[in-house]
Amino acid sequence: MHVHKVADKGFNAQADAYAAARPGYPPAAVAHCLRILLALKAPQMQLGAVSDSAVQGDDPSLLPHPGVTLTVLDLAAGTGKFTKQLAAVPWLDITAAEPSEGMRAAFKRELPGVPILACDAERIPAPDGAYDAVFVAQALHWFDSEAALREIARVLAPGGPLLLVWNMEDRQVPWVADLRDVYEYLDAGIPQYRLAHWRALFRTQLAAALFQPLAGLAPPTTTATPALAAPSSSGTTSAAPTSQTISTTINSSSNGSSSTAKLLRGETEPAVLAQSFPSPGYAVGSEASLLATRFFRTLPGHEDMVTPGLVWSRVLSKSYVASQPLALQQELQQAVMAVIQKHAHMFRPLVAGDQSGQASQVSNEQQQEAAAAAAPVPEHWVAPLPVRTEVSWCVKRS
Repeated sequence: MHVHKVADKGFNAQADAYAAARPGYPPAAVAHCLRILLALKAPQMQLGAVSDSAVQGDDPSLLPHPGVTLTVLDLAAGTGKFTKQLAAVPWLDITAAEPSEGMRAAFKRELPGVPILACDAERIPAPDGAYDAVFVAQALHWFDSEAALREIARVLAPGGPLLLVWNMEDRQVPWVADLRDVYEYLDAGIPQYRLAHWRALFRTQLAAALFQPLAGLAPPTTTATPALAAPSSSGTTSAAPTSQTISTTINSSSNGSSSTAKLLRGETEPAVLAQSFPSPGYAVGSEASLLATRFFRTLPGHEDMVTPGLVWSRVLSKSYVASQPLALQQELQQAVMAVIQKHAHMFRPLVAGDQSGQASQVSNEQQQEAAAAAAPVPEHWVAPLPVRTEVSWCVKRS
């Protein structure tokens, strides 16, 4: 199987760290993917039957049942982070595929009832048109080749969507920006989502011949995205919904200096992108814009809560970190802990026995005193680690 050497080494070495530390995907983002699938593959359902309020809900499994079972492929499924969320939907028949032996082993432990193929994206052991949809979560940047795109199109049924999903730690938050600065220099020359090089694949003649934009789906409402703040001293959390969204047409020909490219690298805000493209919506009729894109951000109070140890595991789960020599990993771990100490005011203890992920009430004065004392942040203290999620999609030509 053809797998990038860094991905092969890193993901095999740290599959357990990946399974334990990587975040799941916002339920609203998963529901949005399913809404696209329903619109394309359940024509008996009027688009209005799958309301935008359902998209922004917290339970994709509550989307309307199409009355048929839809067969989908989760390609490069890893340890099953995204597959697990799809598996909660009763009308999906899911097959996963993953080339890494270590990742497949972790997947089978987590989802023993879901079949998983040992294959890469260029050689999928399935008949032509086998799947109503192909999902690729956190992975397309590893195999953004024409051979892979041709193979994906082969196994995808005509009129079926290719749905691409990525999480990225949100650089808008100061402590997360400092954290990313510790390790991202190591990804030079390595395929990475944040660099947006993978988008060039969808500017090729092959992509235009195989795929088209999704037309006919009404644009959702665009919402501004507030800045994320430090935990409040009251310990209160936001009410539903748990995420807000920005929707826009992304032109695949955007260069690296554009607002779009900066957003994709996590260097700017979705709100900035909305200002740059005043007519947000879905890509319609433009070969240069095969992909439409929607962004999701978790609202304050609903983020993953991470301990210092889990922060390091999240960093170590990145293949270009996991593939480094042990001595360098140890240096990086010390640098990560220094960032945590610098931002100690973001951490606070969990309520004993509380499984909701909410932290206990700690006054700002107590947090400042703990930081001033320069004592290490206790391992059982937690901080919110917010992510921004992209969903991009196009449709196989009929």
